[in-house]
Amino acid sequence: MSKKFNKIKYAPILILIGVVIFSFVNTYFKSRKVHFEKYDFVITKIINTPTGSAIPFKNNIKMDMWQYNFYPKNIIYIGDSVHKGSEEKNLYIFRRNETEKFILIDSIQPTGMYF
Repeated sequence: MSKKFNKIKYAPILILIGVVIFSFVNTYFKSRKVHFEKYDFVITKIINTPTGSAIPFKNNIKMDMWQYNFYPKNIIYIGDSVHKGSEEKNLYIFRRNETEKFILIDSIQPTGMYF
């Protein structure tokens, strides 16, 4: 009976360790996916989140740029162009000026793990 008690006693610690390991592995694979992805699109829709950041859309498709935060939300606008080459670190935001040429507005570095 005491062996069962010991197993139950350590179960929460083992569950916590499992959650932490899963979190790191999940972050690693999502970071690698975004790192090798190429982004080159014009923003057609923006959704503002309750945390004050923004989520860009390309033709009603949510762009999953997990490592890049558009915070504050007024950093991007509809019509802005977003560019990131495959295996590049920074994400670049371009906006049209009066002469209809795209000019660099901002560059965003990835948050969290970067590979």
